[in-house]
Amino acid sequence: MVTDPAGAAPRDSADTSFVAQTRGHQYNAPGGSVVVNNYGAGRGARVAVPWMLPELGGRRPIDRPDLTRRMLDFLSDGSGATIGVTTALHGAGGFGKTTLASYVCSRPELRRLFPGGLLWLTVGQEKSGPELASMINDLCVHLTGERPSFTDPMQVGYYLGSLLDEREPTLLVVDDVWTEDQLRPLLIGGERCTRLVTTRVPAVIGDDARFIRVDQMEQQESAALLDAGLHGVSHGQRRRLLELTGRWPLLLALVNGALRRTVRDGGDMRDAAQDMIDRLSQYGPASLDVRVVDRRDRAVDTTVQASMALLGDRDRERYQELAIFAEDVDIPFEMVARLWRATGGYADGDVIRVMDDLADLSLLAAYRRNPRSLRLHDVLRQYLRHLCGADLLARLNDTFLAANLSALGAAADPPSWWALPADQDYLWRNVPYHIAESGRTGQLENLLTDLRWVAEKSWRYDMAAVEADLSRADSPTIVNLKAALARESHVLRRITPKDSYPGVIMSRLEKTAAISAVVDRYRRNLDPPAERIENFWPLPDQSAALVRVFTENANPMHGCLFSPDAAQVITVGGGGSVTVWSRETGQRLFDLAGHTDTVTGCALSPDGLTLVTSSADGTVRVWDLLSRKPRTLLTGHDGAVNGCALTADGSTLLTFGDDGSARTWDTTTWEQRVVFGRHGCRVLAGALSPDGSWALTASSDGRVRKWCTGTGEQHDAVSAHIGRATACDIAPDGTWFATGGDDTVIRIWDAATMRYRHDLTGHRARVGAVAICGTGKLLASAGDDQTVRVHETSYWSTRTILRGHSWYVTACRFSADGQWLLSSGWDRSARLWRADQTVEDVVEPAARRRTTACAASARSGDPATPRLVTGGRDGEINVWQLSENTHAVLGRCGGTVRGVDVAADGTLAVSCSTDGAVRVWDVATGAEHLLEDPGGTQFERCRISPDKRLVAAASQDGTISVWSWPARRLEHILARHDGWAADCSFSPDGRLLASTGWDRTVRLWNLASGRQEVLLNGHDCAVYCCAFSAGGTELITGGDDGKVRVWSTTSGTRLAVLEAHEGAVRACAVSRDRNLILTGGDDGSVRLWHKQGYRNVASMRISSPVSDVCWADIAGERCLSVVGDAGVHLFRVREAPGPRVGVRRP
Repeated sequence: MVTDPAGAAPRDSADTSFVAQTRGHQYNAPGGSVVVNNYGAGRGARVAVPWMLPELGGRRPIDRPDLTRRMLDFLSDGSGATIGVTTALHGAGGFGKTTLASYVCSRPELRRLFPGGLLWLTVGQEKSGPELASMINDLCVHLTGERPSFTDPMQVGYYLGSLLDEREPTLLVVDDVWTEDQLRPLLIGGERCTRLVTTRVPAVIGDDARFIRVDQMEQQESAALLDAGLHGVSHGQRRRLLELTGRWPLLLALVNGALRRTVRDGGDMRDAAQDMIDRLSQYGPASLDVRVVDRRDRAVDTTVQASMALLGDRDRERYQELAIFAEDVDIPFEMVARLWRATGGYADGDVIRVMDDLADLSLLAAYRRNPRSLRLHDVLRQYLRHLCGADLLARLNDTFLAANLSALGAAADPPSWWALPADQDYLWRNVPYHIAESGRTGQLENLLTDLRWVAEKSWRYDMAAVEADLSRADSPTIVNLKAALARESHVLRRITPKDSYPGVIMSRLEKTAAISAVVDRYRRNLDPPAERIENFWPLPDQSAALVRVFTENANPMHGCLFSPDAAQVITVGGGGSVTVWSRETGQRLFDLAGHTDTVTGCALSPDGLTLVTSSADGTVRVWDLLSRKPRTLLTGHDGAVNGCALTADGSTLLTFGDDGSARTWDTTTWEQRVVFGRHGCRVLAGALSPDGSWALTASSDGRVRKWCTGTGEQHDAVSAHIGRATACDIAPDGTWFATGGDDTVIRIWDAATMRYRHDLTGHRARVGAVAICGTGKLLASAGDDQTVRVHETSYWSTRTILRGHSWYVTACRFSADGQWLLSSGWDRSARLWRADQTVEDVVEPAARRRTTACAASARSGDPATPRLVTGGRDGEINVWQLSENTHAVLGRCGGTVRGVDVAADGTLAVSCSTDGAVRVWDVATGAEHLLEDPGGTQFERCRISPDKRLVAAASQDGTISVWSWPARRLEHILARHDGWAADCSFSPDGRLLASTGWDRTVRLWNLASGRQEVLLNGHDCAVYCCAFSAGGTELITGGDDGKVRVWSTTSGTRLAVLEAHEGAVRACAVSRDRNLILTGGDDGSVRLWHKQGYRNVASMRISSPVSDVCWADIAGERCLSVVGDAGVHLFRVREAPGPRVGVRRP
């Protein structure tokens, strides 16, 4: 979208709506991290304070004064506590919990008590996993105006909690909760948020909550509900009806509705009451004891039948048919009308009449007249489903689906449900449910494996909604598709323009062999847009061995392990985090809170019930995983505890720390046994022998020591590594052990003699962890080079190199059966790998490294193959052969590379890095020339002029330095920006240099005089990047506000403002034919803009923020390079002939 250059209209002073501002935090998501960035001052969705009060029908609820008063007292004390509205009868509904909560929330004083608003979420018995996550995503929309795309309830729970933490006191009503897993995500964060939870299962709410029990009504309350709108019921009849209904609000409302209907139709009140008494006496209990399930069921049957008897035969059938609709949803009039038109020939007037009658008879839980919709009470829904039976329900669902084919506008077999109009929200959400209920498993699989449905539904809602659909079937293709989407859901988020979204889906899924047919079918069924971006190289952040990614909430992970049955995964890390995950689904199950600093290690008892964690806070904590509560706290170390280990039988615990000691503990009494204290330096790793008779410790002096666990005496010691010894593990048979260290080598030792056996090399940085599988046949190692390596111990050779982590890998563990390997890292992720197979990896390893800068030549010796130069966080400069995805190392800097550029003919490259140096490189020979020596101010970006005679670099001190080449003479230090200078760019004719800075300005400098010619003001935040158009008449700039601005270099006027990215714009470039602008940002997207009208014509997304972009055309193909922490990407830009048609309709 292009906004008017004059800027947005000023905000009306009378506008008091809340402005939601997303923060610069990172939240966990399956498959990777979701980064929610600071978009700059004033950016954010303007949303009103929400007050999500549900409509429960036309009649005012009966006040229950005692319960109302108690609830108001709890809500008004400002404690932010959780309030449980429950029933003493496990699993019983219809006692008025929701009605009471709704009535209290309608009281005017609550708006004063909760200025942050009211959020209301009705959960229901069937909601879980991605479907529940999607519902919580919907809640977030009411707070920010933007819908997140989390697929895991715990992940979105953390995000919602962070939003609530920033708000004024807010009331969150969680209605109809059935399990702890449903409630847990909604209890995270929000210290000033009060939760009001209604449930039939009191045990799901913690003991620290305040409880209000809603059971049978008091005599006066129940009489008021029974008598509402009635006159003439005798005292005796009233008393008898209260006995027969057990003062159960659900039955009272039904009886009241039936009596009112009879009187309205001309019947006598006393006769009608006596008839109801006779019915309930004949078919129900003499007096209802609501504590007895069978009696409650009989009472519902009798009472509903009595109410339904007041309907005509055809109307009763129509009411029964409502059983097909999904649980706890508002059913729009249009859906009911289509069903009843098909089953009973009802016109719209008939539908309205019956819906009104059902509301009068209290046979509906909620009825809204504008727009008209209804909702069934779940007790009545279950009753009606039982009444219908499975066969009738299947036929009715089939009829319902057939009746809704008209919404598609064209007949197709199978139906093209992805072509539903946007206003068919109920169908969008529930078509897979109804297909599953109809028993058409083939049609369900066809729909769920058609990526047109996946794309349209995830675009409309989120990937969580798609995963909920996929949970309705379990064929191998659907299982594989669900796993692939779960891994990629952090990338498969809405992107503009919409017709680029299919390209993102194919980009992420096309190399997943198990669903290749699904992707190919999708590609065939799409008409491509006029421009689209496709993978040229395989994506660098994907691996054939990768099964799933577990990502943490902005905290590096320092340890991981499997439960004994491998059903669960446990990770520990920064911020005191201890998290238990489901290995199968990737769902975050629960967190254990208690540590006050980084958790450094973890160990699990053989029965999987007791977890031990060590921490930099100096403590070791023991947890009961069944109760999820701490069991005991172990102290004794003086300083950080760096790790822990348990013997195979779980009887002995080993801990070790910065105080130079290792200690053993009796796990029966949790008393300390012995101290291994003669290290004289930090103890970084430790392990216990299988029989527990001896232990190993590895320390910062490079030595590995062997100890007797019984006496605490040191048996032996070896100088194992140059630098620190950082890792050790003992083979299952106790005959050998492995160590790793700063010297990048893994060494194998004989356990009896402590003599060296073998070396395993290959890691390019410190080895942080080693692990031996249960059979002793495989050894895994994890390194600071971002790799996990699997070695065969029979030949002492490397079997597999697993790449995917984007920072230091801190730990690795095998599952007990050796099938799975788990690793954790500083990139806030743990990764699950297949350990039992050799994986052929086609991605160039250097492409996976965290890359910060890129530049491509316009031509080289071979005009078909320009040179791409990249620089990374490891300081390495690489030159790439683009057509073959191979590289050569040009050189290495003394710190993170901040910027690179390459001459148009590809002969020279320039780099700047955090060591303060600016270097010029001869690309052919690798010769290095320093323009600025290391140790000075740090430079952010560097450029080489079109004629190769000048090099410029933007500095953190706010200046722009310009050197002549090859003289290497400093020609200018251009007057400083007020703050960091972020980027610079030469005009095509070499006359001007543009610079941008954190002072919100863009400056144009005359290189002949060294003077500023033009000052461009218009950004309202830091400006990070700039690029001249090919003709030099326009300048493109991007900033922290997510916007791209286009300037005239001749007049200094602003030509356009592009609403470009949902986060800072970090890089921009202009194609050599002058037609396309390329931008990349912190939102992980790269976007193409056509200069004619400045339209966003195509976009792509990667799995990390974008650090830099450049054009890299190959043999006539228009290509672009995108780099970031996810590695080096190369995409091609395709142009389809003719006008854009869109999605084909079969």
